[in-house]
Parts: sequence; C-alpha cells; structure tokens
Amino acid sequence: MKRVTERAAHYIRDELLKRERFIVIASDTRQNILSINRSTPDWKLPGLIRGSVLPDTLSSLLNAASDSDEPVVFPYVEMDGYFIDIHVLGNEQSADLVLHDVTQAHEKEQTLQ
Repeated sequence: MKRVTERAAHYIRDELLKRERFIVIASDTRQNILSINRSTPDWKLPGLIRGSVLPDTLSSLLNAASDSDEPVVFPYVEMDGYFIDIHVLGNEQSADLVLHDVTQAHEKEQTLQ
C-alpha cells in the first residue's frame, strides 16, 4: 500500500481496533512490564501485571527476537486457551509486545484442514 493520508491511517487503525483484540505490553531492559494497553477491556491474560516481570512464554519470545532490528512475529502461540500472534518490537532499551488474538482465524484454518 502506498502512503495514505493521516486521516485514512487513523480511520484504518480505528476500524481495525474495533474489530480485533490486541494487548500491547511495554517492557524495560529487565523485562519488567511498564504498561499494558488493551483494545477491549474484557480480554485479559494471566500474569500480565504492571510492574511485574514478563511471564516465561513472553520472556522467551522476547529473548529469541532480541537480535533482530526488525519486528519479529510469532504466529499462533497458544496462551490460556487463545491463539495469539505475538509481534515483538524492540531495541536495547525497551520492547513492545503486540498480542493479537487470532483464535477465530486459527479455528477456521483448522476446520479447513
């Protein structure tokens, strides 16, 4: 997609957030959770508490992606009964983990197989 106007970019973002479930976690160099933001307040995963250390699953994925300068995506990670695409965006000072609930897409894919 070529560059779009800021208005179109905001519209696309807002429409996507209305239809999809995301959790964005910001962490520091020691993998402490600095903030947690959810697209829908009803979607929560255990162990995500501001000020605590990342749960082991997320910590290991963050470690696996730590050498990359580009975002790294881990598709269909199973966590607490959900299938999640985990996007890791990081540098040496901090990281953002974007958790995207893809459970419905995973179920559809399994049905087709």
